[in-house]
Amino acid sequence: MTTQNELSFPVEFEPALPLRHRWGSWFSKLFRFSTGVGIVALLVLLLTIVNDSFGYVITITKVDPATLVVDGTPYTSQTDAQLAALLQSKLS
Repeated sequence: MTTQNELSFPVEFEPALPLRHRWGSWFSKLFRFSTGVGIVALLVLLLTIVNDSFGYVITITKVDPATLVVDGTPYTSQTDAQLAALLQSKLS
């Protein structure tokens, strides 16, 4: 026959409370750690997306821009006629 204390819990219940509290504390810490890892992973993902969207773009040219000089004028400062002549000479 089990006796009961003033809170109406069986006496056998009380010895298990410290163990249950330890397990609860351990799982609480585990879930907090998991949440922290998840937040860090989401931040890394967000930074990767931002870096891919707004980061540096590396351009690899097949033709060196220094070779596209006509009459001492770089291709960025050439007239439309010079650029047309340059394209015709390089594409054909």
